[in-house]
Amino acid sequence: MEDSVESKIMKARPEISHGQVNAMLRRWFVEDNGAMCAFEDNRKVVEWLSAQLDESSGGRTVVLENIVSLRRDAVVHEATHILKVRKTSCMSLQIIVLLHFFIIAFT
Repeated sequence: MEDSVESKIMKARPEISHGQVNAMLRRWFVEDNGAMCAFEDNRKVVEWLSAQLDESSGGRTVVLENIVSLRRDAVVHEATHILKVRKTSCMSLQIIVLLHFFIIAFT
């Protein structure tokens, strides 16, 4: 079960290590269940992960929401990186897009 969640996280952010994934899962578990619940109780963790990955909940679980946030952060990071590395190309692309917009809007 934990491997399934870890693979989803690694797909969203491949640069994250196994230890970081484990720390995230521990933090999300405590946030969702309170500090009194022990992450070391394998049965509780498996039950929690099963409920978290249940797609019938509409994607509104702590784990699924955090994976979406990780994907969003990855996209923002990649876009920022591209803008820094390819500043001239991006500016040219912005001008082309704006020109196309104005041509379509005013014709």
